[in-house]
Amino acid sequence: MKPSWNQSFMAWKRRKLESFTSWLSGLRGKKHTVSSAKDEAQEYEQLPSWQELGVEFVNRTTWHGLKYISIPSRFILRRIIWIAILISNAVLFIFIMTQRKDYLMTHPSSIAVVVSYSDVLPFSAITVCNHNPYRLTAMQELGLYDLMVNDLGKAGDLDNGCGHFERFPGVCRLPREFLGDAKRPTVQLNETTRSVCMTVCREAYDWTCSGVFYHRRSRTCYLTPYTGEWLDDDDQAPCDGDSDGVEFYRRYRCTKSDEIFCNFEDDACSFKDASGLRDRWHIVQAADSYVRMDNTLDLGSGHVANLLLTELRPGYRARYVSDYMNTTGKCLELFYWLAVNNPTTDESATLSVIVVTEEREEIVVLPKCRGPMDWSREYVQLPDGVHQVVIEGKRGSVGQSGICLDDITVKDCSKFDVSHNCKVTRRGRAYLGTINVTASGEPCLPWGSIDNPLLNRLPDPNPADAENYCRNVPQQNWNDPSCYVKLKSLAIRPMPCNIPYCECRSSSYFKCDSGMCIPRNFICNGEDDCLDGSDELGVCNTSRSIECYFDNDYKCGYESNSVGALRFLRLSASNLRYYYGSNIISVNVSALEQLMLVDSKLGQMGDQVQLVSPLWTFDDSTLLRVTYIMMGSTQPLDSSAGLYLYQYSELHVPVRLLFSATSFAERDLLEQEVCVPGGTYHLMFLGVQGVPYESDFALDIVKIVGSCVFKEEHLDDSFDCNFMTMCGYRSISTSALFTWTLIYTNNAFKKSSDVCSAEFGGVEGIITSPGYPNNYNNSMSCNFSIVAPPGVTIEITFLEFSLEPESDCLYDRLEITDPFGNITKVYCGNVSLPPVFHSKGNILYFMFITDESVNRGRFKLEYKTPREKPLGTDFALSLRYFGLRSAMDFVHIAKLISPTVTIRGDSCVIVMLMSASNFTVKMAYLLNQVYTERLLLSSPQPLGSRWQKLHLSLSPSMSGNSKFVLVLEMSAAAPGTDAAIINDVRMLNGSCRDIVTNGTIACHFDDIDQCGYLDVSKNSQKWLRTYDATSDSFYMKSYFDRAKPVDAVLQSVRLEITEESCMKVTYFSSSQDLSIRIESVPSSFLLRTRADASNLGQLTYGNAYVQQDLPIGEYSVALLGFLHGDSSVSGAMEQMKIYSVDVSKGKCIINMTVNNSFCTFDNPNLCGYAINYPFGAPWKWTKFDGANNSQQNSSNLSSKDSHDNVMMYNSSSYSLKGVLLSSNVSKQDSTWMIFDAYTSSVNGSVIEVYTKSLQYSSFRQLPVEGRLVTKQWATLRACLPAGVFRIMFVATVCPVDFVAVDNINQSNVPCSQSRPVVSQCFDSDHVDCITNHFSWSPQFAWRHTSDIRNDTVMPGGDGCFGVFYETEGIIDFNKVGKQYMEDTTCDLYIKDLDGQWF
Repeated sequence: MKPSWNQSFMAWKRRKLESFTSWLSGLRGKKHTVSSAKDEAQEYEQLPSWQELGVEFVNRTTWHGLKYISIPSRFILRRIIWIAILISNAVLFIFIMTQRKDYLMTHPSSIAVVVSYSDVLPFSAITVCNHNPYRLTAMQELGLYDLMVNDLGKAGDLDNGCGHFERFPGVCRLPREFLGDAKRPTVQLNETTRSVCMTVCREAYDWTCSGVFYHRRSRTCYLTPYTGEWLDDDDQAPCDGDSDGVEFYRRYRCTKSDEIFCNFEDDACSFKDASGLRDRWHIVQAADSYVRMDNTLDLGSGHVANLLLTELRPGYRARYVSDYMNTTGKCLELFYWLAVNNPTTDESATLSVIVVTEEREEIVVLPKCRGPMDWSREYVQLPDGVHQVVIEGKRGSVGQSGICLDDITVKDCSKFDVSHNCKVTRRGRAYLGTINVTASGEPCLPWGSIDNPLLNRLPDPNPADAENYCRNVPQQNWNDPSCYVKLKSLAIRPMPCNIPYCECRSSSYFKCDSGMCIPRNFICNGEDDCLDGSDELGVCNTSRSIECYFDNDYKCGYESNSVGALRFLRLSASNLRYYYGSNIISVNVSALEQLMLVDSKLGQMGDQVQLVSPLWTFDDSTLLRVTYIMMGSTQPLDSSAGLYLYQYSELHVPVRLLFSATSFAERDLLEQEVCVPGGTYHLMFLGVQGVPYESDFALDIVKIVGSCVFKEEHLDDSFDCNFMTMCGYRSISTSALFTWTLIYTNNAFKKSSDVCSAEFGGVEGIITSPGYPNNYNNSMSCNFSIVAPPGVTIEITFLEFSLEPESDCLYDRLEITDPFGNITKVYCGNVSLPPVFHSKGNILYFMFITDESVNRGRFKLEYKTPREKPLGTDFALSLRYFGLRSAMDFVHIAKLISPTVTIRGDSCVIVMLMSASNFTVKMAYLLNQVYTERLLLSSPQPLGSRWQKLHLSLSPSMSGNSKFVLVLEMSAAAPGTDAAIINDVRMLNGSCRDIVTNGTIACHFDDIDQCGYLDVSKNSQKWLRTYDATSDSFYMKSYFDRAKPVDAVLQSVRLEITEESCMKVTYFSSSQDLSIRIESVPSSFLLRTRADASNLGQLTYGNAYVQQDLPIGEYSVALLGFLHGDSSVSGAMEQMKIYSVDVSKGKCIINMTVNNSFCTFDNPNLCGYAINYPFGAPWKWTKFDGANNSQQNSSNLSSKDSHDNVMMYNSSSYSLKGVLLSSNVSKQDSTWMIFDAYTSSVNGSVIEVYTKSLQYSSFRQLPVEGRLVTKQWATLRACLPAGVFRIMFVATVCPVDFVAVDNINQSNVPCSQSRPVVSQCFDSDHVDCITNHFSWSPQFAWRHTSDIRNDTVMPGGDGCFGVFYETEGIIDFNKVGKQYMEDTTCDLYIKDLDGQWF
């Protein structure tokens, strides 16, 4: 019987199924037979029909009820019932599944994932073993060999190109080194062919398989890393001919890349994470790692490879591994940043570069790389051959550690020579070119002449190769390769060089106007990655528009800022539904639409973020339609959050509020039409966060819909303001809880939010519950009061209110009492905001009481005086922070922006201010239609809680003769306190120096007018009057940035000096590199500064003073603070304070030894030596009377009159050092310095000698010849080099001991003369000899010895012999024998009456 079509089809499917099953069985080692055609035809006839198969299925199925439908029965009703039941169940099942799916998609859940690391891996519950090796017979019999070849590659491709295998005759086994080596595993395949083995080697074991052993008889192959080169000395010829049917095939790899470049900004990096390790590299934005800025772009938005900073994974390793590549003639360059506790110990994190051979041997080419906490460069040449390149980061075993990588390059070493002659990255840390002049044309000094320890980190492999070429040194914080130059003042300064950028690597990069190359995917992404706007403005202008749907990253040119983690995020509507549920947006919003979301879980209450449109010109009043969504809390008690729209001027001033949305009652898509005025300006959307997790909102569409009529209003255009009103001044900040408000000046600097009692005043203000915005505490009883100016009433508006509810307010309550109206109101609960409260007079009392349990929220009240403010009262503008610091300690910033003005000539702006926080003053203007800021004044520290008068000199040229605004920018002080108070601002015509004409030269700066002294510096580094609350006094203070050293000039009024006078300036300097100089103005002559001998004015730090003779004449006096010398830590801040300027009649009297080359410390001025301790010691050298001593262990401190007065040092800690610093020393040649030294114990006592360069701010240690002797004076010497410097004696002692120095002599004997001429010392003891004869050498010094064995003949050498001599008085050297003493290689030994040899 001929089978039907269905039967034939089923037979064909079954045959194929059995063939595949047989193939699998063959892989398991089972014998497989294939049915003949006749057997198959019989099977076709025996196949059941479709109907029979269906009946069999329903009879055997576990689907309950199905068989009752198929069983023939006379009960038709029962079958119908079962059909209905099954259909109903199916429908119900589908309905429940659909409902559960919708519920799952609309109700996201937070899952806390805790990652725990175990050192012991538990045995798996299920073990799967694969016993299916490839078998030749099974593969061939089943006809699947071709299938294997097609799927896994061409196994038989044995061509002579890359990827082929070549047989090595005579190799038949592995060398011993490979046997049992876990790093070089061998894989065995049974019952297979050569081609299959080669294919598996290439495709499945690409990294570990370099050769194939094939055994013909057993059809078994072994995949191995072995390459055929014998390593055993005993087995040079292991096999002769074809031994036992074993064949070895060497694999020749295709190297997949000639070069590697990874800046982690795109997907071009070919490095892969190595498997099997317990840690891994993560590619993150630099802002999300501890480095903050990447090396490529020097931006937080750039990407780096990050090994997470943690202390939880000690010793863990992570590896980046490349594919095999031909490394012949190639070099590797990378940049890394190590974050470690101690970068010098073996326990710290390390970075290594390793190459792996084809035989899996690892060769470390860059071991244990360590560096400073900055981007550092490493460069290494790779070995020849085919290798994998491995970059391994290993965590330290103690403490926190982490590593970041960036800009990894592997290419021909010759190509590095080209790229090193230009900048590849923004800061050019890899630049190794030969440019040796600065951008201003100054010649560079050789690096070897700069004595700075950081310069040992030059990027050159050999620092000597740097010569005087421009370089970027790690930890110097230089923006460009730089070099040191010598200024006219002889100071040494680093100056930037003009280094061109390299050409872009390929067309996948975009070249900025500056020459910097960035990936093309950075274009039009809304971020200024070029830092010159060319990646946004220059190429995306056609996309810039005031109308926007926010459907791409460019966002029509809208730019967003951030406050900490809070920002405008671009999110699709579908993702919005996923996060908030489909019921959030009930209107028809396309899932493809994009919205700008402010996610309230990222910030804190009050945080403000901006979304600013591109600059746009509206020809006339225009009607805009703004579409937005409010998704926050529906509680009416939180009015702190909202979305606001401002007109934002070209100078970044929020000119006027156009629209606000603060209601979160409707979680829906809302529309608002806004009329905006004509003109050229930006639109600024300001988002203010309310309650975290409950105040999200999103901006959807901004669209022009027509024209409108805008009601113009007058805008103030004057700086002058006494702050009875805001006078056109605008406030903008990063937090709505940190803003400028009007207050009564009597309430300045009174704390409010975190205290339980306070008095408020002024015309308006804010009152919050203690601890706001956090919940209030239990068991509180707080009293507040508002005292407004007389004649006004007070209006109270509740902005937030949520207390524990109770019908009679017996638990938690707020009571407001109006004494004039004899009214008391009690408030509690959290249902609705209380109504506005109006007082009858100018005083209100508040009492806030809480019980011992249940603290249900907080409150925030706003008060103001609705009536006109009375004249004669004193008001001010206050900046107070009502919030809390964020978790990341983000410091909020507030700006006070003046009205926009244009000046015609020189002007002076006078500001009355108190500050409890650091601040800056900037001028904002348009330069070539580009917003530009100019820093006018910077105060890194607060000026104190007393009124200060700031003078700012302005000229039209400073703003390019265009309109400008002044911006006062301040950071938040402690929560609840005023950061600043401004009382009055005025602008006067003329320069500040010409306006202020009254004053004196003598001044203690107690007067707010500073005796007429004004800062006339041409930079932002100003002298500022500062209040010291501890001493209740004032002084002038200025800060000096080592990275940008400039002079700060404080000038007096012009006065006529009618008689000779002496001017004394008392000051403090934080550094020996920070000096003060006195000049006359006009500078027809330079006043010669004369310092007190003990403090050496221009070169002393700490508290000091300088004196100056004032000649007869008419002039001003200028005090110049300036930095001289280089910095070892770039960007460090130094400070100088001027306490007073005193003037007395007559010339200055300076008690100072003119020649300080010889010092016995008998005079009061200590020969110009200064007592300093820059090494962190609170202990110091003191002048001590050695003849009348009572110091412990000092009974032998003075045995002769020459040590009546000495300098002595003792300390409470061995780690603390004392420094004795000389005045300036000038040497034409190197000569010997001789000094006496004493110690109470030689154990732990050290006296070191240094020279301190005046030009380079560097220290050089001098070798000291001689040694200290316990309780004995010893004479030491050191060779002073040629040059101008200061001498430093650095002492270290144990806590119970001390050292002393005396009789310091700077002789004229050149250091080349190694021995003294002793004939000059006849008839004198050794002390007076050394004291009075500078040619005497401390090499010849009395010293105790225990090496003498014979009383008459001393051991000698080189023809020398010892001399015995006894004396009770002066030594007669003629008796000893002059010929022996003049022998420069001999020693003189003298024995005293007690039998002691010297």
